[in-house]
Amino acid sequence: MRIRLRSLSAALLVALASAGPAVAQDAFVYYNHKPGAGNLNGRLSYTRSGRDSGRRQAGRPPSLSVPSESQLCIQVENRNAVLYSYTIAAADLPVDTIPGLGALIKLVTDPLQARALERTVATESARARLRTNPSDTLARAIVEAPDPDRYLRPVADLYAKLQEMLESQLASDADSSFAHAASGIAHLAGEAAHIDTLAREAFRSLGPDTASPEVRLIRATHADLWSRIGVISNRFRHALDTDRDPFCTEVGTSRMRVTLKIARTLADPSGGLLRPVGDTVLTVVVDPTDERTFLIEPGMILSAFTQDRSTIRLESTLVAQAPNHGVGMHAGVFAMARAGSIRWLWVTVGAATADNAVSDVFVGVTFRGGASLVGGRVSAGIGLALTRVPVGVSQGSVGSALPADIKNVDDVIQREFRPGLGVTFAIQVP
Repeated sequence: MRIRLRSLSAALLVALASAGPAVAQDAFVYYNHKPGAGNLNGRLSYTRSGRDSGRRQAGRPPSLSVPSESQLCIQVENRNAVLYSYTIAAADLPVDTIPGLGALIKLVTDPLQARALERTVATESARARLRTNPSDTLARAIVEAPDPDRYLRPVADLYAKLQEMLESQLASDADSSFAHAASGIAHLAGEAAHIDTLAREAFRSLGPDTASPEVRLIRATHADLWSRIGVISNRFRHALDTDRDPFCTEVGTSRMRVTLKIARTLADPSGGLLRPVGDTVLTVVVDPTDERTFLIEPGMILSAFTQDRSTIRLESTLVAQAPNHGVGMHAGVFAMARAGSIRWLWVTVGAATADNAVSDVFVGVTFRGGASLVGGRVSAGIGLALTRVPVGVSQGSVGSALPADIKNVDDVIQREFRPGLGVTFAIQVP
């Protein structure tokens, strides 16, 4: 069972053996996706499976044995599942860009700031008039009019906080501790939640008059900002929850090819990449071991050198018997038990049928090889074959004519089991 870990251009290949129940004994290969340059061997370590398991070893694994129906798991350490995807087929997350949002904020801010100055002057004048004439209804209306600018300020602060979160998200590429990066994002999300509360309070203070174009635009911008902040926060929270989950491929009954891909999920304006990416960053080839101790499978029984085997037929009207040294071949079924700790040697008992009766009984050993060149599993055995063969006639005699009431020579052929060499052969195709 050999594992070869190749460079960034190969595929993850898992070669699998035949089916059967087995105790899960997973093998692990660890890939360190830390920031910075480094060769493949320096990023790798591994642990063996089953009885070969032991302490974690650094570097490229020389060989691994993985039982059928167990798993080969790739544990990506120091991953950043926000900026990178670690999947068989990379799934890109939405790009965190808000086209024109900065210009939109400025478009809303500039006229509101100008009007805010006008409102300040008008409000101070109205307050002065109310001090001298409390019944001045026009002055009171000016003083109590809703101020959209009070709502705009926390929304602008929320936009600044989103920009800070986006910058921190990209900066997490250089942080080998994803938990530390996620903690920083959670802190910023908490600050954003406080600003959002202030923005909602300011909006409520505007009272029922919220139909102005400025207020509607600010409100829509507020909702969009808060939604994007939630996306970033939830993305980091989910990535942190799954940070130590391995990527496992089950070793089953047929060959399969799996590609481990690491791709960038978010666009970095600077175009810089601090960690390896590619369609394949790791290739593992595994020949699974078979942990079964007993199995039943179909195959063929070939019998040769069978004692006293004859051919009986009619020659003209007389019964003739001649030795038959040919090879017999019948389809059969075999029950096999592993011979102790020798994986490739199996004690075997088999039987075949022909003409609605048992034709061959086989007792011997079977040699089970690994995956063949055509992708199947080849078994071959040798042992004693007891084959039911013609040995004479039950009525009449050889050299004489058939009895008057017998029309077919097959009706009087006497068959008995005779020993001989038995060879078994089976190809199990996944």
